[in-house]
Amino acid sequence: MRKTVTFGVCLFLALAPLSGRADPLDGGQNPVLVKVKDLLQAKQAGQAVALLEAELKKQPLNAQFHYALGYAHELDKQPQKALEAFKQALRLKPTFPGLANRIKNLQASLGTDPDAIPDDPALTPAQNKARALFRKALKEKGNGNFDQAFEVFTECVDLDIAYLGGNDEGMIDAAITHYDAKVKFSKDPSAPLWQAIYRFFRGERETAERGLTTFLAGKPAPELAAVAEKWLKTVRHQQTTEETLTAAARAEELKKRLEEEKARAKAAAPAVLDKGAPPPASGGQVAPGASRVAGPAVSPAEEAEIALSSARAFAPSDEVTRTPRYKEAVAQVKDTDPRVAAAAAYRLGTFRVATPEALEGLSKALQNDDRTLVTTALEALGKIGPGAADAVPAVLEVTESELPGMKIQSLLCLGKIRSNAPVAVPAIVKCLKDENKLVEYNARDALMRYGKDAVPVLTESLSGADGPLKKAIQDILTAITGG
Repeated sequence: MRKTVTFGVCLFLALAPLSGRADPLDGGQNPVLVKVKDLLQAKQAGQAVALLEAELKKQPLNAQFHYALGYAHELDKQPQKALEAFKQALRLKPTFPGLANRIKNLQASLGTDPDAIPDDPALTPAQNKARALFRKALKEKGNGNFDQAFEVFTECVDLDIAYLGGNDEGMIDAAITHYDAKVKFSKDPSAPLWQAIYRFFRGERETAERGLTTFLAGKPAPELAAVAEKWLKTVRHQQTTEETLTAAARAEELKKRLEEEKARAKAAAPAVLDKGAPPPASGGQVAPGASRVAGPAVSPAEEAEIALSSARAFAPSDEVTRTPRYKEAVAQVKDTDPRVAAAAAYRLGTFRVATPEALEGLSKALQNDDRTLVTTALEALGKIGPGAADAVPAVLEVTESELPGMKIQSLLCLGKIRSNAPVAVPAIVKCLKDENKLVEYNARDALMRYGKDAVPVLTESLSGADGPLKKAIQDILTAITGG
């Protein structure tokens, strides 16, 4: 009897942080978690696992369910599956008390403690050091030491840029949210610096350059200035490199098109008997009795005209969609491995081209339960901008997330797309009522970015609004219309 009581008490304490609210209207406990507790108390861990896995198919972003699933796997003697479930819970909700330590203890028991991984002989010393720094950054983040974690991660990226493009395990997403809040609500003089650096990591190069330039203009402390100057140099170097590569790719494409135009012009021209022409430059001989056929010569001026025609006919978007890297990214964004898909989504964002296949792939990625993939897809759609209008309904689904960070990312994305206002604006207005101040702030910013396109819907929303929401809408309308 004593043993049963002890087990029940321990079980209750373990699952205490898992109890949540189902519908805010009924005020009762979540029935799924109540059922899970009953099953585990009855020592039916397998059934509890099956129940949670079924529910997670419906609610893949429910961090509490992932946490409960990990505990059920532990009781079902499936430690590796428990570890994966706990990691997913921590990615979705980094503030779970004690979960980071629980993961570390479980890793140690499995012999997979990240701190114990030896150097990989196949990697360079810099890559191995970056790997160690990345493990340290994850550990600090898991322990709640966010500033330390994010500073360490910048060292990691400095050594191995491969940790960008979806390989950061949510580090960039968490850092952006963290530093946005610090810039707005704290007086930390270094916050704008790290905010700008992580904007660069997220692919927002122009925003990062402006942020770093502004930071340096404020004459910060020498050690912070040195960091800012280093990353500003990196940002500008990448900009120059990308422009050079793009110009080279376009020049190569134009050269290829020019050769094709020449060949077609020569083939279409009427045969001309050129009895007096000199022998071919290659030294080849014409058979006795045969006529020498020559195509019309192409002057430098004609070559220039052909090149200009080719440039007009093949817009940058067409050039991009013809490249193997683009085609590969479109295919891989649908990959079942979230890391592969996230890396592909990142590349699609760098192309900044709105094609049906790219928008379809990125929209589908938004439905994934992997937070990093969803965040990267949102960033990619934001880079594409107004051309991503067809993806707005998929982005709006993310605004319904229970995670403030995901809401913020979706609002940032909508503010960059600035299309489909009749559909997007009502959902953004709902976010003005959010209890999280950063969500509310980003909702205001997104509506301001929509500008006059948002005015009809905002005006209509006034009739059903009251109190703080009505004032917020009025303030936004005044700011947009100027009256």
